[in-house]
Amino acid sequence: MPTTIHDLTPEGSFSVKGSRKGWYFTGDMRYAAYKKHIEDVKLNLNNTAHHINFLKKVQALTHARTYLVVGPDKHGIYPEFMNQNFGHPGLYRYFDKIKLIYEYAGIKVIDNFNAIKKAKDLSYKTTLYFANDSHWNEQGAKIALSNTLHEILDKDFIKESDQGLTYEPIAYSYTYKNHLQGDLTRDIYNSDGKQELDQATAHSNLQGTFYFKALDTGKDIKATRNFGSKSTIRCQVTPDTCNYLYSQNYNFKSNLKVALISDSFGHKFQPYLFDYFHESMWLNALKDDEEIIEHLQEFKPDLVLYLRVERNL
Repeated sequence: MPTTIHDLTPEGSFSVKGSRKGWYFTGDMRYAAYKKHIEDVKLNLNNTAHHINFLKKVQALTHARTYLVVGPDKHGIYPEFMNQNFGHPGLYRYFDKIKLIYEYAGIKVIDNFNAIKKAKDLSYKTTLYFANDSHWNEQGAKIALSNTLHEILDKDFIKESDQGLTYEPIAYSYTYKNHLQGDLTRDIYNSDGKQELDQATAHSNLQGTFYFKALDTGKDIKATRNFGSKSTIRCQVTPDTCNYLYSQNYNFKSNLKVALISDSFGHKFQPYLFDYFHESMWLNALKDDEEIIEHLQEFKPDLVLYLRVERNL
């Protein structure tokens, strides 16, 4: 199987070349991501048990409506771009098995798989994920945000004293170009011959003025949401210290207080959340669980969204 390895540590990423030029998929070195989408993989609930225990603790200590929000693997959204000579791409999805386990444990699950797959451009002129990266792009993240808020605000979360309980989409338009290098192809240049435009940049007429505070350092930051730029919102503190970010938006749709705990799939999702809610907090899911819960208890959110990429669940 054509592969590329760009980290020599056992925890490093491992990518598998797809059947179309420039397309790569996360392999099996870390979480057996590739295998989970081409064969019937046996259950391994070590990760699942950790996430369930953490979410139940969050629910108990914050009393907030808490949701597991799934960032689907690229493999399930674009199985037709995987190497068709190995296994059965698109026939299997491991998360479908463990979703029932989360729900049985009392965890509300918002799976964005169907919403994103339904929104695919079947002409493949543009895509919702990067061809050479394991993440969704800005448009893919927006579809997930809309689906998530629709499920919560229109269907599930009912509290008469709150405002903004019906999801009112914010209009965004997108421009596209060819994404050059991603986390699956750090050491090679592979955009030659790739026809799909896989880098989406969001544009909107919304003028949002924000107050930010990086809670790691206590540094106050004032910023304006910069639509149509590569760097939409930055913490403006070093990445090592910017793990907890508080935001106030003065042109909001809903006054619910929302906390987003996420891995790297939250980076494209986060700005849309800041646009929508008056008070938001982002917390790095890879940090210490107890530290995360301390910040949540101080923030006192109405909603907690635990956004994780599918392969890690």
